[in-house]
Amino acid sequence: MKNVVFSTVAFMSLCCLISCSVNHQKSDSRDLIPRSVLLAKPDRCFVQINKAGDKISYVSRCDGGVSLNVADLNGKIIVSVKVKPVRDLGYYRWASTDNHILFLQDRNGDENNHIHCLDIKTGKVTDITPFSGVKADILQISKKHPNEILIGLNKEKPEWYDLYRLNILTGEMSLVYKNREFSSFFCSLAPSILCDDDFKPVLARKAMKDGSVEYRIMKKGRWQLWQKIPYEDSKTTEFLTLSRDCKKAYRRDSLGRDHAWLVEQDLQTGENKVLFKHDLADVTDSSVLYDDDIHPQVIAIEYTKSELFGLTKAAQRTVDQLKERAAGKEIYTCGSNSANSMWLIALVSDVQSTEFFLCSRDAKSGTILSFKKLFSAQPELDKYKLYPMEPVIIKSRDGLNLVCYLTKAKNFQNGVPAKLIVYPHGGPWYRDSWGFDKEAQLLADRGYSVISVNYRGSVGFGKNFINAADRNLDKMHNDLIDAVNWCIENKIADKDQVAIYGGSYGGYSVLRGLTENAELFRCGVDVVGVSNWATVFKTFPAYWIPEAQHWYKWAGDPNTEEGRRSLKENSPISHIQNIRKPILVLQGQHDPRVSRAESDQIVKEIKANKVPVTYIMYPDEGHGFGKEANSKSSYYFTEKFFAKTLGGSCEPMTEEEAKLSSHQVLEDDNGCVPHTL
Repeated sequence: MKNVVFSTVAFMSLCCLISCSVNHQKSDSRDLIPRSVLLAKPDRCFVQINKAGDKISYVSRCDGGVSLNVADLNGKIIVSVKVKPVRDLGYYRWASTDNHILFLQDRNGDENNHIHCLDIKTGKVTDITPFSGVKADILQISKKHPNEILIGLNKEKPEWYDLYRLNILTGEMSLVYKNREFSSFFCSLAPSILCDDDFKPVLARKAMKDGSVEYRIMKKGRWQLWQKIPYEDSKTTEFLTLSRDCKKAYRRDSLGRDHAWLVEQDLQTGENKVLFKHDLADVTDSSVLYDDDIHPQVIAIEYTKSELFGLTKAAQRTVDQLKERAAGKEIYTCGSNSANSMWLIALVSDVQSTEFFLCSRDAKSGTILSFKKLFSAQPELDKYKLYPMEPVIIKSRDGLNLVCYLTKAKNFQNGVPAKLIVYPHGGPWYRDSWGFDKEAQLLADRGYSVISVNYRGSVGFGKNFINAADRNLDKMHNDLIDAVNWCIENKIADKDQVAIYGGSYGGYSVLRGLTENAELFRCGVDVVGVSNWATVFKTFPAYWIPEAQHWYKWAGDPNTEEGRRSLKENSPISHIQNIRKPILVLQGQHDPRVSRAESDQIVKEIKANKVPVTYIMYPDEGHGFGKEANSKSSYYFTEKFFAKTLGGSCEPMTEEEAKLSSHQVLEDDNGCVPHTL
């Protein structure tokens, strides 16, 4: 993909960067956990079990990329296929044939996913939605029609997903429903239209101009209003799935209360039955395990840590026995067979590689018959001492409970304030969780304590906590500062050695922190961060437009004078003169969410103000870095930057790492690359 000029510049940049890393290396890297281990894609991850219960599948590292593998229950490989293009493969599903696996792949991070079908018997992979510039999603797999699936395609209108019935063997496709009004909230996994096993629409979600939601039900061939959801509940109330017979629907529901509960609704009478409730945390769209008739069996609820609950007597008996075997680790159910007699279990730790087990159980009583370990996700990682992650609850200045996670540096001494990096998550409608975190581990190993903050607007803590962020971006940012001050007050952080690092909304937090808290942060690392809300709203993916009111109610409506004023006030580009500390900016060329222009404009202004700035571009990436070599090099630049500005450790970049990475250095504070924007 690279032209001759770019190849020459990249080679010169590479030589210079390797030279700089050798000449300016401040600390001995021999006792560090190698990036090649810590940041490698796991040996096995995204593990699933088929419905017959005789095969498992998983994604593994393969020649710098990933492969999709199918094995029998004894671990014998049946088929292993390298996935091209070589990117992350975080989402795939077994087809009802039990002989095919469906997975999504985009091109260079543009998020226009194509659906690919792997034939397990032949090993052949076919792109079954070969449409350029079109985003495809797998909406439903039917037990009744094993050779067909229901998909969403924005082929006709980029803003809307039409529903198609697709034969995975022949590629034959037929329109089921031409959609011009129904959409999903973009941070949810719940589909906008729920269908029966014959792919006929039953329930649909319509976003209204005031931010509220209307659910429609199909009766006698026509959509009829089923229920109105006020704006304040729109992020915590949604239908998740239909029972197999379509007599019941399951949803998470916060109507009349703060937290989202799991509710079963009768689609004839509208009667609601509460199946599960929690006083501190919400039911989420991905937390429920269903049986083959699509009745809820198990639910995972997360406040500071994840906890598993059974929703039937038999399921609870199994959960109780799993807890006896978990030894304090978090328990996740990764799927089950059709008979509900075999569960795939993951045990998760903060200081150990995830372990996967097959749990054979009596489906009627719930008694565990056997509990067999399959493998660890990354055994090589377990050879190294990792750093515990501590959940802490910090009070914001206006009294909110902020669930945070603290990972102390390898050289941390109690009572001795030291280097701290605040690491806000993206989203903003997302959350940080307890468990193994490669970024926190990398930074802790290099000599920095890390605080991750679930600021207001983070999901999972009730609708009031989410809605507290609306038109309060200043308070969202204050939550980060309150967490840093807590670390200073508790002698964890030296007030003169604090940095900020984040991606997407977290990258925006970096830029805001450097403009608003120049006296607090010594430096910052911005990964695909927003610099100007007005421009980023103009370049949002088309398929986000139907739900744009969520963004407008949160940050400001660009169609009103008041909204434009709010967007300007909350954009770091408006306060660029306040950035006086060094900054590293990392960006993917094909990012469809936060376009390259966001980084270009902020770097140009910072450079004009003669502030130290390093700018790294990845020409084959999007919103984050999916290729292993690019991911490793991005972390190298990050640890090198922090080593220079805060004085921690840094493992030099190897020639092999540099050769495999596609990075292009557009600006370098060391003066290695005389390249201008």
